[in-house]
Amino acid sequence: MMRVTGTVICSLWLVLCVEGSTRVRREECAKVTEDFTKCTHKAYEEYKAVHGAGDDEKPDWMARKSCNYVTAAVEDCGNKLVGECNTEEQVTAMKDRQLKGNLVQLQTSLDEWDSDKCPAVKAHIERMKAAEAKDAMDGNDQTGATKDDSEPEADPPAENKEEENNSANALTLSSFFLILVSLSISIIT
Repeated sequence: MMRVTGTVICSLWLVLCVEGSTRVRREECAKVTEDFTKCTHKAYEEYKAVHGAGDDEKPDWMARKSCNYVTAAVEDCGNKLVGECNTEEQVTAMKDRQLKGNLVQLQTSLDEWDSDKCPAVKAHIERMKAAEAKDAMDGNDQTGATKDDSEPEADPPAENKEEENNSANALTLSSFFLILVSLSISIIT
């Protein structure tokens, strides 16, 4: 009887510890996302201040300031998401999704935009080219089966999906700010 009671108590303690650590992790991830959101807001406020100060008379002013904003909001703030809650690969994928749409806006609204002059965007383009080349090479494996013939990848655990969604939502908010910047650029020019 004593042995059964001890086993039950140990089991309950283990369940409480696991539940508690999950809650703590969720809270930590919420804090990480909050810090990211604050960072993107700060980057946008700094961009607005620089933009409000006006042209510095150096070449490609708007493109340079837009690049600075993209770097701060996407790269620097995005890097805050890497850690216990998101892997570097997950964050890089989120950054790439965000930059993909924003790049089109920058290219169409700024005549002087040159992606090669913006390190954050240039790195994104290089990753996309490398991924396309890898996909082309992975189209057929040694057995002749195409990638579509393979087993589907397993879904990540629900907890990871929730954390990824929170981080993706924060990156979407940052994208929204970048679109606002692009629109303001269009109005000015």
